[in-house]
Amino acid sequence: MKLMIFCDLENFRHSIQKMFSDEFKVDVFFSKFYKKLIEKVVERLETNIQNPCLIRAYLYTGQYTESQINKAKKHLREIPNQLQKHSDKIKKLELNFKSEKIEAKRKKIEFQLKKEKSRILTSERIQLLSQEIENAEYRKKSQEDLFRKIGYYDLLELKLKPLKYSFKDLRFLQKGTDVEMAVDIVNFAHFNNYDVAIICTGDLDLLESCRLIKTLGKTFVLVSHRLQVGDKMIQESDYYLDVEEFSEEDFNEIAEVTPI
Repeated sequence: MKLMIFCDLENFRHSIQKMFSDEFKVDVFFSKFYKKLIEKVVERLETNIQNPCLIRAYLYTGQYTESQINKAKKHLREIPNQLQKHSDKIKKLELNFKSEKIEAKRKKIEFQLKKEKSRILTSERIQLLSQEIENAEYRKKSQEDLFRKIGYYDLLELKLKPLKYSFKDLRFLQKGTDVEMAVDIVNFAHFNNYDVAIICTGDLDLLESCRLIKTLGKTFVLVSHRLQVGDKMIQESDYYLDVEEFSEEDFNEIAEVTPI
């Protein structure tokens, strides 16, 4: 029986982290995790799976890039000038509000004032952006080391999407990963590349794709932490494996847990 693993890396990390307090850092050994995962899935499916054969395991994640980090740095440098322009605009609106006699126009100006004031960047948010950039540079280096190692692992492949810096949210966001994962799950099912899809995520955006592969006769095994997945995903899965079912011995094999 042919198996394929589709793993949302960040979602899976969070699932594993749920097993420990925030005082601990969890590093997953990806050279071992997917082998242990198959072992646990085969145990769960019991007699319903014979001669399991891993075709390939895919890891989907966002990637920190120099260009997006530089975009965030440029934004941070420009913030003082933006704050001044913003302050001048608010003062002008306040003067217009005081001098305006027509009530309808006063309400319109008042609405604009509230909108502009809500967009003011506080010193706390600016500090958080500075910290976000610092973290991004550290994570970029960590990712490069991890991705280099994963390149040597058997039957394990990375699917990367550049993280996008959001001027509105002042942080790096992952976009498109769930779409790529959904497309692969369905396409590989159509090509009959697998009999069993082991899907490591709790993302409801994948619900329709998972429903579709079942109509193609594929078995859908969902792997996540109970607090990281919606009830609809669990109900739709043929089998659900909660990472809480992993023993301490299992975790000692697939991850390193260290105090922060």
